[in-house]
Amino acid sequence: MVLGESEGTPSQEGLLDDTKSAIDYVRHRADVNPERLVLLGQSLGGNNVLAAVGHCVGCANMRYADQAGIRAIILDSTFLSIPPSPTR
Repeated sequence: MVLGESEGTPSQEGLLDDTKSAIDYVRHRADVNPERLVLLGQSLGGNNVLAAVGHCVGCANMRYADQAGIRAIILDSTFLSIPPSPTR
């Protein structure tokens, strides 16, 4: 995903929705085993992956990832927050 190539204003909610949609898309592809998913999030994507897994329906119990077929989550150079940018 490249910010700036889509219409609208980027938001945390929008990124979360996009990430959940991407996971759902992959889970339903005919050439993917939905019981053996590995999620990879790099930089901002790492935060999005964790948030998407945490916000999925049924995630209140710790077995959600197993029920969703997620076998591993790989985070590369991720961070949990970004300080506000100065404004002029």
